[in-house]
Amino acid sequence: MRIDVAAFEFIDRLKGLSRVDSVLADLQREVAKVGLDHFLVTGLPMPNQPLSPLVLMNSWPDGWFERYSEQNFFHRDGVGQWALRTTEPFAWREVPPLLMRQPIAQQVMNEASDFKMADGFVVPMFSSRHWQAAVSFASPDALELPERSRSAVHLMSIYAVNRVRQILGEVPSPERVLTSREAECLTWIAAGKNAEDIGDILGLSTLTVQTHLRNVRTKMEVATIAQAVAEAMRSGEIRI
Repeated sequence: MRIDVAAFEFIDRLKGLSRVDSVLADLQREVAKVGLDHFLVTGLPMPNQPLSPLVLMNSWPDGWFERYSEQNFFHRDGVGQWALRTTEPFAWREVPPLLMRQPIAQQVMNEASDFKMADGFVVPMFSSRHWQAAVSFASPDALELPERSRSAVHLMSIYAVNRVRQILGEVPSPERVLTSREAECLTWIAAGKNAEDIGDILGLSTLTVQTHLRNVRTKMEVATIAQAVAEAMRSGEIRI
């Protein structure tokens, strides 16, 4: 089954899951199909804040999380620090070299490899007000994720974390109402069009489309348009 089809089936299943461990076990089964054997669902600590209290789920190899926490590696880990600075999913190899060439960052990567975490993929997520979470995936082998797989893992992560937070009572399920034009623009984004394409389709200027999409992100309290698409699909605001 194609990973993008599996992602939407996963999203449909989430509605019937009422236990955090069930959500995360289902996510683990799906991402294992693309070579992601381990993952951590966690809040992102600020300077001088420990990681451990922010962790929602840990499926890292035995011993590695304890080592990572005890040594306070997050604040010196190039992957973790890049997760604090970007809104876009990224593979470990895409972290800027300046963050990865520090001796302590290299030590973290070497020790992770010793625990059979040789490569990985991270999905950072935050609202317009504050950091929320990241899902950090790892693989024992060099990772090659096609764009379709990256997008599917991104989407499943957003939905899984949102479902976990709902189960834990951390977020309400408010009514979010988009205008018809905002929903139309977002639907075309979900279909793979960019702002210029949408402007041509709808007879709008590119600037007007960008304004609609910015309003969507503000209303939904998300940082990226990918998160807006996921949330709008979850709430039924748009369908593709």
